[in-house]
Amino acid sequence: MAELRRSGVGSRGTQGRPSSAARNGQVRRVSAKQGGPPRWLLITLLVVPVLGIIALLMVNANRGEKEEVAAPVKETVNVNDLAKQIPSLEKDCLEAQKLLRQESPLAQAKFEAIQKRLNDWVRKWDDLCADKKDADGNLLPDYEGYAPTRAKVNQLLSDLNKSAPF
Repeated sequence: MAELRRSGVGSRGTQGRPSSAARNGQVRRVSAKQGGPPRWLLITLLVVPVLGIIALLMVNANRGEKEEVAAPVKETVNVNDLAKQIPSLEKDCLEAQKLLRQESPLAQAKFEAIQKRLNDWVRKWDDLCADKKDADGNLLPDYEGYAPTRAKVNQLLSDLNKSAPF
């Protein structure tokens, strides 16, 4: 509702007397404020964020529907069995290298035993992954995650062969 205000309250005439309107108690109406913001602005400020939220929810819902291809269980079990052997192979390689540095008489036998174990491991790995390689000999994309396992054993075999003096 329009605010009522006395006109001339506090205003004085030219000689220090209140104006006649203030003396008579006349009230003047202050015009009401113009309407708020346009309706199109209010609708835009409400509808645009709601549509944005709905679009984001739909995009996130579609992301979760992608199917993941898992490696067959049998091969995973075999690969995991081979991967579990790596810490003991590393330990034996370090021990063989230590004996080789000390020029121990047991060094040759230990070296040959660990080299045979590493070669057997590589052979088992190659048999397991033979049908999972492309024409160039690289693992198929579904099996590329297993490459670091083989790389560890290759590094052990390389280090062992480099440390052999004979």
